Amino acid sequence: DGGDASVKRGKPMRLGVALRAARPWSFTATVSPVLLGSALAFQVEDARSATLLLLSLITTISVHAAGNLMNTLFDFRNGMDTPSSSDLTLVNGELTDPQVSRLIKLAYAVAAAAALPLC
Repeated sequence: DGGDASVKRGKPMRLGVALRAARPWSFTATVSPVLLGSALAFQVEDARSATLLLLSLITTISVHAAGNLMNTLFDFRNGMDTPSSSDLTLVNGELTDPQVSRLIKLAYAVAAAAALPLC
C-alpha cells in the first residue's frame, strides 16, 4: 500500500523532535562563515543585502541540517548509534527511518529553493 508505517500507527512527527534530530547546536559552524563573508563584502565592496544574507543563511543551514540528518540515519542503519550517541531520536524511536528520510529531502528542497535566487 506504500504508506509510512509510522503514519499507520498514528505516530506523527513532532517539530521539536525533528529540530533536535537536525542538531541545531552545530549550526554556528555554518552561520559564522556566512556572517563573516557578509561583513567582508560590506567592508570591502560596500555591498549589503539583507535578502542575500537571509537566503545564504537558509541555504547553508538547510544543507547542514540535511547532512546532520543523513549522518543520524546512516549511523542508525549501520548500527553505529549507541545510548551515548549525540542524537538518539532514531535509537529511542522518537523518529522512524522513513521520517528522517523525509526530513532530509525537505531540508535539501528548502536549500535548493533558497539557493535558486542566489544563482
